[in-house]
Amino acid sequence: MNQFSGVETQRVLVTGGAGAIGSAVVKELLEDGFHVTVLDNLRTGSLENLPKPDSVTGLRFVQADLCDPTSYFRQISDCDAIFHLATLRKWPERDDYVASLGLIRALRNIKIKLLVLHSTAMVYGNAKVVPTPENYVPLDPIMSYEASKYKCEQLMTTFAVRRRMPMVTLRFANVVGGTSYHGVSRDYFERLLVDPTNLRVLGDGFQRRSYVHLDDCVSAIMSTARIAREGQEVYNVASEDAIDLHEVIEAVTKEMGIEPPHIDYTGAVSEGGGWPGDPRTVHPDTTKLQAVGWKANYDSKGAIRKAVSEMSGKKDVTVSIRTSTNFKQSTIELRILEKSHWDRAFARLGRNRIASGRYR
Repeated sequence: MNQFSGVETQRVLVTGGAGAIGSAVVKELLEDGFHVTVLDNLRTGSLENLPKPDSVTGLRFVQADLCDPTSYFRQISDCDAIFHLATLRKWPERDDYVASLGLIRALRNIKIKLLVLHSTAMVYGNAKVVPTPENYVPLDPIMSYEASKYKCEQLMTTFAVRRRMPMVTLRFANVVGGTSYHGVSRDYFERLLVDPTNLRVLGDGFQRRSYVHLDDCVSAIMSTARIAREGQEVYNVASEDAIDLHEVIEAVTKEMGIEPPHIDYTGAVSEGGGWPGDPRTVHPDTTKLQAVGWKANYDSKGAIRKAVSEMSGKKDVTVSIRTSTNFKQSTIELRILEKSHWDRAFARLGRNRIASGRYR
């Protein structure tokens, strides 16, 4: 019998289920014998992250916009547990709050036994207590993404309270590894593939973060879902430590097997981060999560090195890029991990030095 919250669960809905975290959770659920409905708009997720529905028993895929409940509410009507893992980034017309409103409207007549919510430790803003516990106040998210996540937390918690159902909110530190397409380790890895001798770094290099590998995130999601009983609980998910960007660069270059590059720092802004709204330190306290039996398998450097190793081993797309430095031209083989992010990565990595690029 498949159980969450101490009651039998038949079908689980995973929003954002074609993304990095979502697809990894889907695979775990399927291995545990659950029937899974994946809801994703495929704007950043990819069907390549998922098993083919016709080859796996119990998997159903629905491509839809969470903000438009009329496009999918019938397809999720048989779900009784929800892993709300969708994240909308850099989409001016949409945000996580609007998407969550749409989801709640779709769930109006559906009996749900459990809600698991993806959030971020960035909701703490520039916290005065470090490491920062879940009960820290006031929450002071600085940028729109984190503010939207905080509003989403409030909205979904109100929904759970009114439905009298268990809810788990997970505030993730910087997630690395797996099929994740963004983040500082991915950014540095790609930039150093283009030019292993120079690296541009936003800020002064002393911004501190806790980094957690995707495998540890998935184990935290599954562990907390299984122990949820009554009420609403919030857990930080992070490595125990935090490291600065100098240490991140060291971990990335060591795993790539290259010499430390020349680093061009842009300088810290008034908040201490690398750009307006970027906190100086993000270091969540994981004492509460460890108390229920979870512990990260990797520290921050270990998580980054594993992520770089995973990126180095992927060759989904190989791109030939011609660069010009000091009037010398050379060709570098750059591996873009996801075809859908080619345009963004190409523009970001090459800037004015890229003369040509093509799929091979």
